Amino acid sequence: MEPNAPPFEERIDSVKWALQSGHKVSISCEPLLDVDCGIVEALLHDPELQGISEIWVGAMNGVRNTPILQYENTYWRYKDNPKIKFKESFRKHLQGDLQ
Repeated sequence: MEPNAPPFEERIDSVKWALQSGHKVSISCEPLLDVDCGIVEALLHDPELQGISEIWVGAMNGVRNTPILQYENTYWRYKDNPKIKFKESFRKHLQGDLQ
């Protein structure tokens, strides 16, 4: 969605380099467009990425009627994982749709 943004593989290579160099790394997935959470799963289970301190998950802003199941499933899947943090945009969207 970002014009001229580096591909996913290049971003992951940069994260691996930063971790190997001793830097603290957190990741922001906003908006999280991956309904199956494959990206989050890859970040959590790749042995080379275990040093990631936090993975922030956010909602798409400014778009109405996004599928609530994506947000509910993502929340219930990761709510007890200490590495996963939910951005305010995600929490607002989730709370608004559950009321």
